[in-house]
Amino acid sequence: MHPSLRLENLSRLPISLRRFATPASKGSLKDCKRLAQLLKDSGNDEIFHHCIPVFYANLDPVGLPYNPADDDGSLSDAAECAVIALNALRGPLHGVSPLPGGPDLWRRIWAWIVFFDFYRPAAIRSGVTLLYFIQRFSPDGRTTALISETVGVRTIVMHGWADLFTCPEPADAPGFQFLCRFLCDSMRADDPRHLADVLVATDGPVGLASLIVRYIRILVLDPERRERRNETAQFFRGILLFVQELQTATKVSSALVTGGVLKALTSAACAVSEYIDHIPNEELEDPMLDFFDVLQEYLDLFGAYNIITEALAVGLLPTIIRTGMICKNVEDIKTTNLWRILDERLPESTVYCTVLAQLGPLLVGVEILTRAPEFKELAIYRCWRMFHTLAYDRISFMEERMLEAEPSSKGCGNMKCGTIQAKTEFRRCSHCQRVYYCSVDCQRVDWESGNHRRACHSMRRFELTRPHMNRRNLSFMRALVHRDALITYISGSHYAMVLSQMRENPGEPLVTIFSYAGGGVVCYIRTINEERLKDIESDIDWDEYIARASRSGGRMTLHIVHLPDGNRTRRWMFPLRSDSSALHDGLLRILNALPEDTDEWQETEVTREVEKLLEANEDVNQIHE
Repeated sequence: MHPSLRLENLSRLPISLRRFATPASKGSLKDCKRLAQLLKDSGNDEIFHHCIPVFYANLDPVGLPYNPADDDGSLSDAAECAVIALNALRGPLHGVSPLPGGPDLWRRIWAWIVFFDFYRPAAIRSGVTLLYFIQRFSPDGRTTALISETVGVRTIVMHGWADLFTCPEPADAPGFQFLCRFLCDSMRADDPRHLADVLVATDGPVGLASLIVRYIRILVLDPERRERRNETAQFFRGILLFVQELQTATKVSSALVTGGVLKALTSAACAVSEYIDHIPNEELEDPMLDFFDVLQEYLDLFGAYNIITEALAVGLLPTIIRTGMICKNVEDIKTTNLWRILDERLPESTVYCTVLAQLGPLLVGVEILTRAPEFKELAIYRCWRMFHTLAYDRISFMEERMLEAEPSSKGCGNMKCGTIQAKTEFRRCSHCQRVYYCSVDCQRVDWESGNHRRACHSMRRFELTRPHMNRRNLSFMRALVHRDALITYISGSHYAMVLSQMRENPGEPLVTIFSYAGGGVVCYIRTINEERLKDIESDIDWDEYIARASRSGGRMTLHIVHLPDGNRTRRWMFPLRSDSSALHDGLLRILNALPEDTDEWQETEVTREVEKLLEANEDVNQIHE
């Protein structure tokens, strides 16, 4: 036992206190109450320390009753004495020095906190009391380490977190400041043992998400917090660090997304970024960059399609701009996740029409921020302009499509037919609902001698089980690929690359890939086998598309979109259909006429030949399906 906890120290007390302290140390409830009141009235730190042995004695776990309350519901004397001892030791915080005998005190304090947390009598909120003790022992490194390693501490901390919301003014409760410090310094939820303690208290990830969202709404988003900006920024960073630690558990991260945590964090980041004129930039840099670290990690886990739309709706764009200005002195800003989101993730999201529909008014709404001279001087401004230009290009394209009255076109599912016409003029297979036919005869031919008898059921099953976007986004992506393919990339030089691949890989089917990584589009050619091996997630029904292309007689070529989706690449097949095989046949003639020695190839001459072929067949109708 630590010397300061021995009852002999009571001899140092004046007789007026010793007459109560001695019987109180033996469990007298009346004397315990009187001593606690006298100490509160005196406010004397030295006298308080001499009385610590009294409270230590009343926390002896040997005195733990079977039940804290008597039959009438009142606390037993032993339990009530323990409550008095805990309240006296936890505060008001006497002086700035740590409590003496920290490890010995902690073991007894913890035993009673666990006891009260189990029975939860009205006289004491065990979780809040624990938060006060964690703060009380914080100057004592040895005791703090002991607390951190105590099994179950985080469970009761989480109970305290929930109890704080029952305070009359929860945003003003000192316990939240202690909770925030614990989140920053000691929660360590990335350790599976500690995470298990957390989840026990919240009844799983869903309850945890609810608790985090409530914390953000009360401590960061409440309008009354605007007058306490520094404290609010600290609360914001505390919850960010906690959420970062939780990202090691995928199931928890998923529950946080569906529970609205990321949306609440983005709203909070937007609110804190508005403190730019009230708090020094260096105090805001860390929490704002921490937010973009969290956002990027969730984008990696779940993809832009699931995250960006929600984040844009609650202020992502102004948050990016203000954070750029807050971090103007940060060295090598291009290595931060703030830069990565603006340079890659946001541009990549412009392939979704649902995102573009949001972006139009949002870009107008932040013009006053982007016109500021200080923003134009930042390294991030050039990155912003590139995103801005790309977004408006695709917004304009989306609006043009909305004005078009013509229905989309389809190609007949009988690959020997090749008819291309308005989608409304076709009939669709009633089972798989994926293949269209221009006539009953074509449907019969494809069923009997084509591949559809075998493929119909598997196509339906594949459509139902694969991850996919909604139809509006798929339709827009198809139109975007068609524009980029026919206007930008399907040219003489492109087909010269196709010929080169055909020469290097004789007899192997080829696929044209349109990669939208980073937002822009890059086109290249690969063999089907090479690309198929990379499709480890089975995004594409390869057997069906390869079979259809082989039956098309050169009227169908395979085009694939590569789109980053979190930590993986998602693949979407949009085959290019033609109503004539003239282009395919012409390419074969050019290939057969080329010299066998590749050194004798004249690329410019090949390109000219291809351009002549394209000009001669410019009336060929081509669509992406």
